[in-house]
Amino acid sequence: MSDDLFPYGNDLKNPNAWAGLYSTKSQSWLIGYDSGASLILGAHTFLLFGRENLCACVATFYGAGITAGYGMSKAAKKVERGGGQSNRIGPSGGASEQLERLEKVKDYKDLSEIPRAGDEFDSAEKIYRSLSAQHNGMSALKPFSLMDLDYTFGWVSGASVDAAIGTGTYYIADARNLFKGATALNIKGGETLIGASLGSMMGFWRVKKWYSLWTELYQSRKEEYPFQAYNVHPYFRELKSEEYSYYKRMEIVEKQDKIINGITDDMQKRPEHYGFPDKNYALQRSVEMTQEFYAGQRAPETNPFLPWVDFDKQHIFYEGR
Repeated sequence: MSDDLFPYGNDLKNPNAWAGLYSTKSQSWLIGYDSGASLILGAHTFLLFGRENLCACVATFYGAGITAGYGMSKAAKKVERGGGQSNRIGPSGGASEQLERLEKVKDYKDLSEIPRAGDEFDSAEKIYRSLSAQHNGMSALKPFSLMDLDYTFGWVSGASVDAAIGTGTYYIADARNLFKGATALNIKGGETLIGASLGSMMGFWRVKKWYSLWTELYQSRKEEYPFQAYNVHPYFRELKSEEYSYYKRMEIVEKQDKIINGITDDMQKRPEHYGFPDKNYALQRSVEMTQEFYAGQRAPETNPFLPWVDFDKQHIFYEGR
């Protein structure tokens, strides 16, 4: 099995050993830019989700210099359409709306009171939902893991507002030898503070926090195919949940036992209904029939109780076969 192709050397028969792990690689990713209240000047916050490893993360790109900005307001768009310069130049005219608001942020005495970018994303599910709404994916230069991304050098470039999508804008991200020119749409189009640069900035990546969609969904009892509705590798979409299968099997066993226990109890109360001479003989036969049922591994073909099971409940003894 080639390490350059999915599953990149991992055993498809044992996904528990690698799916959703920090060190597992993926070449296909979803990526987005979080313009939440990031107060780390010169930093950019991204969301990533691996379609082939089911890992999601909040990653911060740290660069040199102060490059904080704001979500693209109408005034900011007007400024950018004028060539990226403020229409009010100089001390008397002031700076652009973006710079004015940046100065206001500097006046906060306790910046820790304002939430940092990415803090609201506390699960792989939340990260995936935010990214999947944009349908914005990338194919990496080579398969990489979150472990590979951490501390990798790269570049981030801000897009001009004329290229804005909706009320947000997008950013171009590189990570040396991992991915190049990845378009990250701003997942929040409002006028929120972002660590955004309209130029280019060199720096390095840090994985702030990460989550496993595998852990969150695969052991869930809610769905037989937990990843079927997700934009992930077909292998995961077609994968049946062992936990769900086991849980459903136990549900069937519980229903079968309840029916059989009801029949054996009724045999004691009404032995003549079953053709037995008395209660003692009914008890003996019910024990023998129960042993026969379990010895046949609950197979309907060898189920001695089946003739007394209500017709509308007989399907319970055929389910899961």
